[in-house]
Amino acid sequence: MGWMKYVLAVFLSLSLLSLSMVKSQIVGTCPINTDELSPCGSLVEAALNSPLPPTPSSSCCSPLQGLNLDQADSCVTTAIASGVIVLPASLPPVLDFPLTIILTACNFFSSTANA
Repeated sequence: MGWMKYVLAVFLSLSLLSLSMVKSQIVGTCPINTDELSPCGSLVEAALNSPLPPTPSSSCCSPLQGLNLDQADSCVTTAIASGVIVLPASLPPVLDFPLTIILTACNFFSSTANA
């Protein structure tokens, strides 16, 4: 009967962990229509084909204007995960890479952001 305590403790721990993950997803909701971010795929493709840093694309970055970093991160992540932003087939399936390209090009990571 002593092993039941451990099973119950593991079950409760996993339940709390999954609840906190769901809550964090709810907090990071996107306040815009992610369909507007479809041009961001071409920005990622251009960045992959150039040795220079990506330049902002007005059609990609304008829907993100006025959002804070967490909101923009949530919107771009949602758009990538749902297939709204179509990524090049040659891109490794790592979500952070295209996310960083888009947020950097749209000036969410600037030298003044850390000051």
